[in-house]
Amino acid sequence: MNYILSHPLPSLGEALKAWLRLPRTKTRITADIRSATEVRLTPLVTLSQGLRSSDDVLGCTLSVRGLSLVVACAPSLVWIERTVISLIRQGGVSCTPWVASKPKAWIKPMAALEIVRPRQISAPKRKEKLAVRCFNYPNVESACLAAERDAAGWIKLTDRAKATAKDSNFIDPDYIYEALMALGRAAKLNANGGLGMSWEHYLKMNGAHDYCAHSSEGTLAQFSKVYHVAYMGSRYCIESHIRCGTGNGCDSSRIYVAQPHRPGQPVIVGQVGAHLPILARCH
Repeated sequence: MNYILSHPLPSLGEALKAWLRLPRTKTRITADIRSATEVRLTPLVTLSQGLRSSDDVLGCTLSVRGLSLVVACAPSLVWIERTVISLIRQGGVSCTPWVASKPKAWIKPMAALEIVRPRQISAPKRKEKLAVRCFNYPNVESACLAAERDAAGWIKLTDRAKATAKDSNFIDPDYIYEALMALGRAAKLNANGGLGMSWEHYLKMNGAHDYCAHSSEGTLAQFSKVYHVAYMGSRYCIESHIRCGTGNGCDSSRIYVAQPHRPGQPVIVGQVGAHLPILARCH
């Protein structure tokens, strides 16, 4: 579910800390605060060898993108979503569900909306302007093609990446562009003296992207075919990926890439869209 916020929510993690400290909540929920704008909540479980991270269990991921709150939640855990939305509203921030059936044309540059507050005695009506979110790219395919062009050779889209991007209905194409450009900048810096840090840390610090450099050996062995792509006569393993949301359909997207093996190589983008299979996929 996507919600439109009436006010910016600069730190989602801070907004949830008080709730997570409550004794009743603490015994039921585990929080993975990935950044100031993304938090994953899961029922309290003990991760076994087959469940290596919070992504391997049913959960609810909340991401803030400007004035949008994207909630990707397993159907059985919708109570988490409802509770968090209620808490945010109690904090004075309005959360209005985005109507998915409405055409995207309604989200376009326009004059700011005017909100007329109740008339006060001996005071004129007050008008306050509310910013409206504008998308630069109408779909994921156009965002990917623009990023490949603007990255000046540091990211390369495979045929499979273009096909999956064309089929993707992810609700935030602008984020896909930003994530791909961040990967391109990382590849460029890597070729000119190195990043000075891991790719995970660089991408977290430059856009708060949730990047995972490796997939499990068991997953790669069992699903070798889908985790490999061909590009310019070479075969690449696309185990590295940027995660955004953990739900289904338009609330979730993955960008699977082959990280450069040596400085000077570009990032090879193998797929943009659906979550590839894993050993213990639960979402």
